[in-house]
Amino acid sequence: MANDNVSTYVTRLLCGTQGCLSFKQLHKEVNDKFGISCQALIDILRDGSKFIIAQGKEEKIPGFDLSSDSTIITKTSVRLCESYPNCDNCNNLHLCKYFIYGTCPNGNGGDKCASSHESHSAHNLAILRKNQLQDLDEVKLFQLLLQNDSSLLPEICPYYNKGDGEHGSCEFKIDCANLHVCQYFYRGDCKFGSVCKRSHESDPRKILAWRFSAEIASILPAIYKNKYMIDNSERTNKA
Repeated sequence: MANDNVSTYVTRLLCGTQGCLSFKQLHKEVNDKFGISCQALIDILRDGSKFIIAQGKEEKIPGFDLSSDSTIITKTSVRLCESYPNCDNCNNLHLCKYFIYGTCPNGNGGDKCASSHESHSAHNLAILRKNQLQDLDEVKLFQLLLQNDSSLLPEICPYYNKGDGEHGSCEFKIDCANLHVCQYFYRGDCKFGSVCKRSHESDPRKILAWRFSAEIASILPAIYKNKYMIDNSERTNKA
């Protein structure tokens, strides 16, 4: 059993379950396939370039530095090229971002689109292979990109989440380009629940402006939660 094979399998598994799983669920799946111990799996998950471990609330597993309900999130440094299609060669993916969103007006085939709809073109495949992501299908690859590449998501307005009133302290109000949603709800830890004065639903006008498909829009809270945990881990490591 090579660690690279297990690592690649874990990435593929996580990307197929909205980008994350509890350690308990993950270990069961990986153990069923590879017969791997807790320690061996944890050693693989310590690769901070591929995985994030967000500590859970239960007691830690005896002898280990994490609990069964700890969340494992898949991570990557791969990004979409923001200069494409005006870029000949770089280390980022050359793809139509609206293809990722599932709403390219030129159709999923991409025959009439100026940007590529080939996730595994020669250029992209070289990048995916370098990062051991070549076996991901498009759905799994797009999940990975959405929760890691900030350019693919609108920001959550920090001013909306401050002050009183319908739009908090945001001066742009309905014209704000950022999402007016409760940042804590999108992190998965809003303590006010249904009585929160901030919105727990994405503004349909912003979703329409960004051209997310209904399927992508429905999982945005999970994507933002994963992204927050990834970003928070990176800030902690830099501190």
